[in-house]
Amino acid sequence: YWITAEVAASQLLLLPLMAWLLDFEWLDPRALSFIGMACLLAACIGDSFLTSEWQRSEFYLWQGFASVGQAMIVMPLLMMATNVVRIEEAPFASAMVNMPRAVSTAASAWLLDLIARWRGDLHSDRLTDQIGQDRFRTIQGHGVLRTDPPPLLGNGTPRTPHALSDFYGAVEAQVRVLTISDMFVVLAAICEGLIVVLMMLPERAYPPRIALAKQERLPRWPTTKARRPT
Repeated sequence: YWITAEVAASQLLLLPLMAWLLDFEWLDPRALSFIGMACLLAACIGDSFLTSEWQRSEFYLWQGFASVGQAMIVMPLLMMATNVVRIEEAPFASAMVNMPRAVSTAASAWLLDLIARWRGDLHSDRLTDQIGQDRFRTIQGHGVLRTDPPPLLGNGTPRTPHALSDFYGAVEAQVRVLTISDMFVVLAAICEGLIVVLMMLPERAYPPRIALAKQERLPRWPTTKARRPT
């Protein structure tokens, strides 16, 4: 909850700040989006190195990068999307912005579940297979570390009443850690793809007041009326 509060509360300051920065003519919104995606990419790469020893404090830095990157992406995206809307198309502006957002919300949940199932099953199978191949060192016998003995004795009986359940919980914890790490790697790859798309945008968007001023400064050629035949 504290990490979520960090991301949510920071938007109260970052979103107005990004809107104020975008009001300057010298700032290209594509450059601001690039910096935001770079922050989001750094957050995904940093979080991908998590281990089972990470606590809440290890996530503060990288989620701070993510919160800054989200604000830098959302505000330029809104400006670039709404500046191309004409007066007669104004009723469709809300649908143009909210429809992709709603679709992406469902698609992101599907993608995360797909990664969790795909990579989770893979890590679970590999860890279980490794345990089975080296069972006399990992789950049965004297083991390698005296401080962390295997759950089974040499004759196959449990070392303690809850030894096997504790060992299963340790394996599941490692599976979750590896799966979450893979999630961040996939999100980093998606972020890299979006950076490539951003660099291909050919035209820069301006804030509304600057865009209107540029339109008013355009030369207006005088129109000549056609002469009526006499």
